[in-house]
Amino acid sequence: GLEVVAMPNALKGIEYLYLHPEARAQDLMDAFKRKDNASLVKALDNNQKMWLMIKTLMKDGKTHLSEDVRNNLIKLADYVSVNTIKLGQNLDEPDEKMLNSFVSINKHISEGLIGHR
Repeated sequence: GLEVVAMPNALKGIEYLYLHPEARAQDLMDAFKRKDNASLVKALDNNQKMWLMIKTLMKDGKTHLSEDVRNNLIKLADYVSVNTIKLGQNLDEPDEKMLNSFVSINKHISEGLIGHR
């Protein structure tokens, strides 16, 4: 079976990771580079949890963000969810382009959060 290995940023707590999506991005790329399915599964799972939390917060509506921004974040969360499942179905040959898109999304969201602090 798979031996799950927690990536370094996964141990920093949910609040830190919500404020630093780039940390999830780093975990995804590190897991991919390790060629370790267990690490990749854990990194994908953690990334998907972060996006589920973002989606939940955006649907709640108790945020200063505009409706358009909230809707765009919900669409990104749906994209991540659907494509995480696709990635999980082919762990022997993970789609590097898809992983890179997750990394790019996380980094861009992180830059936006930093700009609004």
